[in-house]
Amino acid sequence: MSATILLLAAGASSRMRGADKLLEEVGDQPLLRVMAARCAKAGRLRVVLPEGNANRAEALDGLEAEIVTVPAGGDMSASLRAGVAGLTGPVLVVLADMPEVTAHD
Repeated sequence: MSATILLLAAGASSRMRGADKLLEEVGDQPLLRVMAARCAKAGRLRVVLPEGNANRAEALDGLEAEIVTVPAGGDMSASLRAGVAGLTGPVLVVLADMPEVTAHD
């Protein structure tokens, strides 16, 4: 059984002074899309996003990914709980703000 890749992308980017680090461009795409595409190459992908963040959801358009939402402003444990809810089998947790992690990793 292959692992479900759980991409945590519900953080508030609080240290970015109003910018959303997951929407910052890496190459020619938002970081969130880059990371989600890499994760999708490695297995079944589930992405945790903050409720009501249409920009992050839009960055994932066209990718094979299951989206789970959590209330904005929650902590990482809430993202983890929501992300693994209902899953069986192995889960690999990936943080969306780590652009050096590749599909090979």
